[in-house]
Amino acid sequence: MSEHFDPYFKWLAIPPEEQPPNHYRLLGVPLFMSDADVISHAADQRMAHMRSFQTGQQGAASQRLLTEISVARACLLDLEKKAEYDTELRRQVAIQKSASARAPKKIPARPASTAVAPPAAEEPEWPIADVDSPTPKKTGTVKRTGTFKPKRRKFNSAYVALPILAMVIGVGLVAYWLQRETVAPAISKNPPSKGTVPVAPASVANVQPKPVKDAVPPPPVVEKRPRDDAPTNPITDPNPSLPGSLPATSAAVAAKDPPTNVAAPAPPADDAFPTGDEPATTEGASESSTKAPVKVPVPDEAARAKALADVKSILTDDYAKLEKLELARKLLEYAQTSPPGTARTYVLFQEGGKAAVAAGDGALIFEMVDALASQFDNVQASEAKAKALQSAAKVASKQHAAELATFILEFTQTLQNEEKYEAAHDLGESALALGRKSGDNEILREATTRRKEIIALRKDYEHAAESMAQLKAHPSDPQANEVVGKYYALSKGKWAKGLPMLAAGNDAALKEAATLDLAEPKDADKQVAVGDAWWALSAKATNASKAQLQARAVHWYQQALPQVEDALSKIKIQKRLDEAGPQEKAEPQEKVATHEKEAPQEKQEKAATPAIAGAGKSGSVKTNSIGMKLVLVAPGEFIMGSPPGEPERTAEEVQHRVKISKPFYIGMFEVTQAEYLRVMGNNPSKHVTGSGNLVDKDTRRFPVEQITWHDAMSFCQRLGEKEKKKYRLPTEAEWEYACRAGTTSAFSFGNSASSAQGNFNGHVPYGGAPKLELLGRATFVGAYAPNRLGLHDMHGNVFEWCWDSYAPDSYARSPAVDPVGPQGAGPERVIRGGCWGDPGNLCRSASRNQRNGTQSFDHVGFRVVCER
Repeated sequence: MSEHFDPYFKWLAIPPEEQPPNHYRLLGVPLFMSDADVISHAADQRMAHMRSFQTGQQGAASQRLLTEISVARACLLDLEKKAEYDTELRRQVAIQKSASARAPKKIPARPASTAVAPPAAEEPEWPIADVDSPTPKKTGTVKRTGTFKPKRRKFNSAYVALPILAMVIGVGLVAYWLQRETVAPAISKNPPSKGTVPVAPASVANVQPKPVKDAVPPPPVVEKRPRDDAPTNPITDPNPSLPGSLPATSAAVAAKDPPTNVAAPAPPADDAFPTGDEPATTEGASESSTKAPVKVPVPDEAARAKALADVKSILTDDYAKLEKLELARKLLEYAQTSPPGTARTYVLFQEGGKAAVAAGDGALIFEMVDALASQFDNVQASEAKAKALQSAAKVASKQHAAELATFILEFTQTLQNEEKYEAAHDLGESALALGRKSGDNEILREATTRRKEIIALRKDYEHAAESMAQLKAHPSDPQANEVVGKYYALSKGKWAKGLPMLAAGNDAALKEAATLDLAEPKDADKQVAVGDAWWALSAKATNASKAQLQARAVHWYQQALPQVEDALSKIKIQKRLDEAGPQEKAEPQEKVATHEKEAPQEKQEKAATPAIAGAGKSGSVKTNSIGMKLVLVAPGEFIMGSPPGEPERTAEEVQHRVKISKPFYIGMFEVTQAEYLRVMGNNPSKHVTGSGNLVDKDTRRFPVEQITWHDAMSFCQRLGEKEKKKYRLPTEAEWEYACRAGTTSAFSFGNSASSAQGNFNGHVPYGGAPKLELLGRATFVGAYAPNRLGLHDMHGNVFEWCWDSYAPDSYARSPAVDPVGPQGAGPERVIRGGCWGDPGNLCRSASRNQRNGTQSFDHVGFRVVCER
């Protein structure tokens, strides 16, 4: 039966008629999505989902899809490759639309003369601004005219009916014959020969663009269908009702279902295809296919003015009584339950955006903009977000200045990735002003550093632009290749694009290292050699180039490390990895891939232990409003505690069966200093930039520590209020269940551990592992490979507060279902996972420890749980 297994359909719900999927369909994002964060997060979720099948019978299929997802992600996050890919995809879709339009249909198509497409809207200004955006002229309701207008006739004689019937049959036969001549080769059941473009009948579910030169394998297919519920005239406001107010004007509007999760932001879309009349889907097209969203022009000024008057008259009390932040949330809720693409929905998002700007809530601003961009044409999401954040910075209070500045600095990175350096620079200036207003020296230092980085990148880009033009005329020019290659690889960290250019450049050392890199060696010694080549170059470099060169060396060292047997080589590699620090731009899935080649005993251990019972969709990832990634853990049962034969166990680790009855989301990482600062407004950590041996380390992604159990609970409460969800600390049982991820070994990765697998005392490893270095402090979250659920740092870095009170004998009296520890047992609270200074045995999955919940420690932090 294995030959009939369809991983696209079974795992990703992509039906056969949409296979092979194009990059957007594969990642599950709207067609031509332009938001890099949305693409990145979608790829993370897909990768995490695919990894859950790696140890099953379809492991090979899982790995194949992981590779395809990785290729799609790399292409769509590279602006130049994405532009080439999108251009070809649009061309192929246009060809397919033309072929579909010529195909015979059961219902005759409307004559072209009757189709009135909505005019293209001019590019609007930031949609939340007070000034109305320029809009197209109002067209009114589309009127159907001409010979297609039906008339009532009586056919009382056969001599009238028969000739007409004969004409219809004749025209149909001719059209069918012509269609077979033009489309038949594309819809043949035989596989297309190499280089041909497969064309599916009456749909565009299988459009195969040509390969992008020097980029990625040929992109798969795309689906583009007219939305069934699109309004006939999207420019005219149907005047739909707000919740509990005016009635809808049509049954079609009333029948629209509100979104099931009003708190989730609508994903932005960038669909450049017309939203007017398109070929109808013919019989045989899959009903399970995902329908591409249809965007409409921004409503005209008159429609917006009328809708605004209606909204304000209906929501008079809300405007008068609610604080700006609460008003923004209310307006967002109303907008999300209103029919999409209408003037009223546009106004609700616009008004909600203004309130969010006044409240200084960056996450809500982004949610409003993304929603507008997903429904209306020519809303440029990045530019709108930048303008809104600048407006918010001007009116932000001293109390919220630091939080907003942190949000702005994070977004400047997105603008840098999109090479929008002017916008990034202006926004960076706003962050500097907020830093001065807040009096936060850390914000000021970070904003100053980011400003210098943006200026340097802008200068590099301007310098490289001349060479980019030169390469178009002379692709083999060595000097131009070197300049552009350095820009992409050493300034931007885009190695896939920069490596071929460096290899074709003038610099001998860069040329040699790039050539070794492009060979993609699989042998550990050769991988170390590539890493050494980049490391040697980094020793001679300065500033951003040094960091990028070290990052590339780390990339190869991480791949080689699991296979290196020589202890001295491991020590050298580990020292360099620590010196470089974890690369924040590296995605979790890349780190997983570097640890796939395990020791034989670890392979045997994983093969012998099934996935979490009832795991279902365990491992899927979502991202909340502050950028925190949360991993889904499905309900199930497991054996908590350690077996009697486990070395260095304690008597309180008595094994007992525990059932987790409800799914929950748990933090992929320990809560970071940046996240804590953003929610609580302060950073109490000891391990911060400038302290001890951290003079040159950016510790924003270090775990927060020196917080009490009560501090951690307060963080959860505030985050929950912000998100309108329930956040809390994990129970001890939930923590161990998530840590084990279906394993029964001492660690989630096997029965031995060295400090190459977690941040703990490498001088005291566990289970016969080699002695390595002791870092002696916390380090970046995600610096080590995750467990099978995608959770990082479950072994080492910092201890993590749990919900439970501590008692040595709590296992003997805890319930079998969802235990929460003893009640009223005093101030001692459970901590789990071990820390940077502990020996390996205290970092085991079953190891228990405790601290006074009213005290803080530089080795104790936490991660959060969000109830589903």
